[in-house]
Amino acid sequence: MTHAKTEQAKSVPWFAKAGAACSIVPIARFVSDHIFALKGGGYGCLFQLSGLDAEGLTDQELESQLRMIEGALAGLPEGACLTQYTRVRSGFELPCDSRYLNPVTKVFVEDRLSFLEASAAFRRIDLHWCLTLEPSRVKAFERKPQENTAATSRMLAELEKMAALLAGNLGSSIGLRLLDKQCAFQFFSYLFNLQDWAEWGQLRIDSGVDRQIVQAPVAWESDHLRIGRRIAIASFARHGDPNPPPPHGMRSTSRKSSSASSGLACSRG
Repeated sequence: MTHAKTEQAKSVPWFAKAGAACSIVPIARFVSDHIFALKGGGYGCLFQLSGLDAEGLTDQELESQLRMIEGALAGLPEGACLTQYTRVRSGFELPCDSRYLNPVTKVFVEDRLSFLEASAAFRRIDLHWCLTLEPSRVKAFERKPQENTAATSRMLAELEKMAALLAGNLGSSIGLRLLDKQCAFQFFSYLFNLQDWAEWGQLRIDSGVDRQIVQAPVAWESDHLRIGRRIAIASFARHGDPNPPPPHGMRSTSRKSSSASSGLACSRG
């Protein structure tokens, strides 16, 4: 009977085995104002950065900034993973005065803004770094419960130290800043739901974060995956695992929404 069930399970398509949408969100809860715990063990935190304007720097200045970044990242310990999210979104609010005394200037500015909004197709880009620190799964089974507790406490303290050092060393150069749990929750909500309203949600409690993040319905269609109103992946294999894997699982090395107006890419190092 067991062998028959095993053979039957192998013949079931991968998309028919999908469970609850929140199961692919790896965040379990927040343990502090900045640090979240992962379901598989370990902890993580989220940064936002403004980046560098390479056009305004000489080659020597750019090289110095790159060396500074490399030096800061070289100090990451074993088990640490740094993921960069690049989010490209349509639209950009052009700066202008609230009122103009000269009516000619007012008409000129309004006409110019209307023209640019209709034809310029501006995009805005924001960058985020997610730093996680996970334990060795092999060593976890070798330790006693008391040893695992001590190792977890050391890992949490080490992540907090790393986050403070990164923000301190790179804050002035690339505008790196550590986000609080509310901002981190809003970013991951957008990452999953791919809707602007998702990033205005509020974290209600520190536990059950995965269920709070998942707000849009997820549906497997005949040739695409739909999250809310967005087609998250245009095509996938009906037999065998999809390639590329479904996005927003926060486990793959690259993700992109298929929307023509916005996109999200992820790289790990």
